[in-house]
Amino acid sequence: MRTLLDEKTVFSHIPPKADDLHKGSAGKLYLVAGSRSFRGAAVLATMGALRSGCGYVSLASTPEVCDNISHHLITPTLSVLPENAEGRISRSAAQTVLREAAGYGAMVLGCGLGLDADTEALVRGVLLHFEGPLVLDADGINALARGIDILREAPTKVILTPHEGEMARLCRSTIEAVHRDREGAARTLAKDYGVWVVLKGPHTLIASPDGQLLENTSGNSGLAKGGSGDILSGMIGSLLAQGLDPLWAAACGVYLHGAAADLTARRMSRYCMQPPDLLDDLPEIFIRNGR
Repeated sequence: MRTLLDEKTVFSHIPPKADDLHKGSAGKLYLVAGSRSFRGAAVLATMGALRSGCGYVSLASTPEVCDNISHHLITPTLSVLPENAEGRISRSAAQTVLREAAGYGAMVLGCGLGLDADTEALVRGVLLHFEGPLVLDADGINALARGIDILREAPTKVILTPHEGEMARLCRSTIEAVHRDREGAARTLAKDYGVWVVLKGPHTLIASPDGQLLENTSGNSGLAKGGSGDILSGMIGSLLAQGLDPLWAAACGVYLHGAAADLTARRMSRYCMQPPDLLDDLPEIFIRNGR
């Protein structure tokens, strides 16, 4: 049985901001993203996190990415990590990431990292030792696919956000097989590895280890553009850092991402809209729900 998401249900899980809230109690997110070839991914994920209510966002990345994001955003703090010859985060950064992230409510790992042996070592080191909730996306998922059994050793609650191609790699299957049985693929991965799965696509599915399955009802094909998933990961991570449990952090992030994109499509068209544009429409949804 699957449950359809709607706006009323989503906002029943997102409380109003308390009047006496301060930035330290409004959620702290540690975001590990970006590389020389994918600098924009770090910008987009950070923008998604900031626009979703998180009180404190820190981006950890290579020197080039940190320099790049400082030209776009002034709100996040930055942690400059060592890079390898290809401009990707070095495996030697794992200890720094773990030390710094220990004081944060959640982590997002993977957006735009690129894929090589250093990425795999970084992802493995974080999964084995980080104890807070974690969103694993993009190249984080691709790195995981080569040794997915590590999830059974992870001390943290993990949300995976694959599209069908990444899901096929995780399941050692084909895109066609995943597409034929999206529900079965999401449920099986969640149950077998004790993770929360966001299987992206039309009517995105959110599966939990205990068998719950939610189906998204918002969104449109204007989201089928590079960078949309990075914004989504930032939004889910933000809600996770603010205290939502993994199922509802994922579900609320997915629904809000799609609902904002629906407003953007009406304003700009599915052809012309770009991923950052939906963040201009997201506030309207919060306002009409008294948030």
